[in-house]
Amino acid sequence: LEAVRLVFAGRISKQKGLDRLPELLGKVNVPVHIRCLGDGEEKQRITDLHKNLNPIHTFEVLSHVDDVTSHLDWSDAVIMPSRWELNPLVVWEARARGRATIGSRIGAFQDLEKNGPMWLFGDALEFEKIIFTLATQPDVRAKAFDDALESSQNLNTRSSIVDYLGS
Repeated sequence: LEAVRLVFAGRISKQKGLDRLPELLGKVNVPVHIRCLGDGEEKQRITDLHKNLNPIHTFEVLSHVDDVTSHLDWSDAVIMPSRWELNPLVVWEARARGRATIGSRIGAFQDLEKNGPMWLFGDALEFEKIIFTLATQPDVRAKAFDDALESSQNLNTRSSIVDYLGS
């Protein structure tokens, strides 16, 4: 890949862990383009993150969008370096578009990993390995695409939130 394309969509707050990106990307030598969609109390601080990133990486900040579909379709995966979560809707939206999630190794994501594709990291080294795999192994991306679509359509594994929103 020319660059690994990641999208974040959600409230820009300390909870979401976006401030950890400079550390996570510190040793990544594959170009990464992150598109951040959202608003919140940490937006100005996050907007300035590009100043602390290796110039091979791109960090783009956009405001809240009502429909994330085109952004998910643009991406290789969703990124969620969260400190804590419950059951984020964007994971399910991503799966419906055939996209996996790269997330921090927290309880909620470990639970979600049982029902669909998630690549979890506990530190910058694990994050670097995930990015390298995405950049160099198209078969891994293809399998994640298939697994994501399957998990979003499987009535036994998808979130009841998805069913509620669809009604």
